[in-house]
Amino acid sequence: MDLLLSSNYNDVQVLHWILDLKCNFSQKQLSGTALLFCQSSCFPPDSDVTPESKACIGSSSLSKSPHIDQGGSDTPAYGKNAIPFILDCDTLDIEACFFHSLPKKSFELDSQCYENLTTDSESMNECRKGNQSRSYQVHEDTINKYFNIFQNLKKGTFKRPVDFVVEKSCLRISIPHTYLQSNQKRELFAVEINYQTCREGPSLTWTQDQNMQPCVYTSGHLLNNRSLMPCQDMPEAMSTWHCYITVCADKAADVQLDKVTVLMAGETEPSVVVDQDGNYTFGYHSSYPMPASTFALAIGTWSEFCSTQTKRDNSVESFKPRVRLFAPSSLDKNPLRSLTDYLPACFSALHSVLGLYPLQRLDILIVPANFDSLGMMGPHLLFLSQSTVMCGGTEAEGSMFYRVAHELCHTWLGVLTGPRDWTEEWLTEGLCCYLEDVVHARALMWSATEARERLELRCLLKYRVLKAEISATSEDLQMLRPNGDTTATDSTDTHDPCIVKNGLNPHNTLLQVHYLKGFFLLRYLEQMSGKEEFLEVLKTFIENKMGKLFSSTDLLEFCFEQLPKLRQSELTLSRICQEWLDSPGMPQTLSEFLVDDENSLFKEVQNELSSLKAGASRKRRKQPGDVMGAASDASSCSSPKVLLPEQRVLLLDLLVEEDARLTRPQMQCLRERLRVQDAAAEVQHSWCELVISRKALAWLGDVERFLTQHQAMGVYLYGELMISENGRFQALAHKVFQRLRPCMAENQRLAVEEMLFPT
Repeated sequence: MDLLLSSNYNDVQVLHWILDLKCNFSQKQLSGTALLFCQSSCFPPDSDVTPESKACIGSSSLSKSPHIDQGGSDTPAYGKNAIPFILDCDTLDIEACFFHSLPKKSFELDSQCYENLTTDSESMNECRKGNQSRSYQVHEDTINKYFNIFQNLKKGTFKRPVDFVVEKSCLRISIPHTYLQSNQKRELFAVEINYQTCREGPSLTWTQDQNMQPCVYTSGHLLNNRSLMPCQDMPEAMSTWHCYITVCADKAADVQLDKVTVLMAGETEPSVVVDQDGNYTFGYHSSYPMPASTFALAIGTWSEFCSTQTKRDNSVESFKPRVRLFAPSSLDKNPLRSLTDYLPACFSALHSVLGLYPLQRLDILIVPANFDSLGMMGPHLLFLSQSTVMCGGTEAEGSMFYRVAHELCHTWLGVLTGPRDWTEEWLTEGLCCYLEDVVHARALMWSATEARERLELRCLLKYRVLKAEISATSEDLQMLRPNGDTTATDSTDTHDPCIVKNGLNPHNTLLQVHYLKGFFLLRYLEQMSGKEEFLEVLKTFIENKMGKLFSSTDLLEFCFEQLPKLRQSELTLSRICQEWLDSPGMPQTLSEFLVDDENSLFKEVQNELSSLKAGASRKRRKQPGDVMGAASDASSCSSPKVLLPEQRVLLLDLLVEEDARLTRPQMQCLRERLRVQDAAAEVQHSWCELVISRKALAWLGDVERFLTQHQAMGVYLYGELMISENGRFQALAHKVFQRLRPCMAENQRLAVEEMLFPT
């Protein structure tokens, strides 16, 4: 279940990569070339080197590849004097690999080309080490140099084949030292890889959108983008990039080329070129050095719902990026309008919490229903589940827009900075889970009282989820820092840096332990140090880490340094690490969660619960001819008080937990009272849990609709249907799964199969 990190990044660094791919919908395939601009940290063996630097030479024993013609005069001689170049990949069909030397005078470019590339490569190395200054973009001139070199290399000049071997989790390329032109360390060269993706590769999801039109998007799989492209897939391996996608005429797939949209995580809107055959090529680039795992791509026939211009509001110095919103034409427009109304307020709130939004543009795509999470943020591209945006009916209450705030916080935490160790997921997810509530409350301009009471209710809901997950999750998945303090100089931890623990465990994608345990740690630190002070320190820390990687120790040490109240408390860094980060289970300081007795929203939920339980008791005692119970039910259904979404979720959860007996009329009344059909997906999910727990067959259709429309949120409902021991409920689980299985995300499919077909 561990994820292998095979790349020999310490020997060879990829500075920039260029993808030039064609999309074939009928074959569900991308094919073309990846050109990787590299810098070697190994000395050629004939140069004046130390024994230590020679250790990386000839360290890979590669057999002759059947993919390359070994009989020609250009075939290189391989032996121990070769530099290994290892890339992470999975389920790719590699056809050929070639070496391109980059001599200074090989191209009709200005004389500074080679020197500029070298200078920027050194800056990127400083960025990776955490020594980079506030400027974390590669200069535009350098990005253009890469493109110009790419154009020249397409002519075939200086192209020589190299040996390669494809293994289960990596591509091993052997570069003869004779191909390198100098005896200097850090020589630049390029490697070209001809390949095609496979339809079963998990990095890409080939499916249909809500209009039943073919589309494909990067799924954010546990393997990241390894079945999209060969890459150095590790946090510190940051590169800039270009990507060109050509969509060709495809009668079998019935795709109208003039309707196709290609979205990518590029910093500018695409260049679009139509060739003489009517094929469309979309080009993007990024001058921000980022890990390959952050790259995102979507190809389909979505409609642009709206766009906003980049502008600066001088009154508050808030930067709002240009936003384009894409969605299938069949989706209800009212919730989309609510989203576009929410975004400017959200960007203003983000400015007040985290500072200027650091990117100039953002594309938002409402992805197909089989998307396996509520949202996924990439550089300049945000995938949103329809569950986040669309309500069950026409009531655009927008109660799940906090998830939009969460994903936009990932621009700072996960995109432009992030954890040095991928197992410390709480450093992005926990922080964004904490900040989402702050940003969302400010975006909606809640009063101090409303914000305090609503956020306290949300904390209670999060606590209940965390408590339930910890009780049902293996201990190795409960620790926020599974590898211990790997940054300590005297650390005796023996973790393997070439793996990510549980990195391929499909249950990881379904758990919220890292989100919620991290959230409550940050909330605990906030309570100990003061909310405004804590937020200011977080903002400063994030600003200092832009373009860099950091660890749990980095964050906590900074908090202790900058927060006097935290230093003066009885807390210590080692105590926090031991209790919160390095131990499974619920931290002792979080053994219970109590809501303020004066919280009026919580009181309303308690009153509703008492009323329902009393009504159920009357129903059991009611004699024939007694009309008081019926009158009470009618009064309850027509109550003018509309509960907030958080209140509705909590009420339904408490009804499930307390096993309150409800009659069919009461269930119908409750459904109308809570406006379930028009409610947000979270409310509908809690309603489905109540229906299953009460074996309420009359509302089986609600469960089926939810499983179909909100697939990212419905996985555990399959398990509840199966353990209900009700034949009709179990039949429904099998029926829906068989219908959705071909398009289900792999992790969800595996989890549901375990529930439906236990071994």
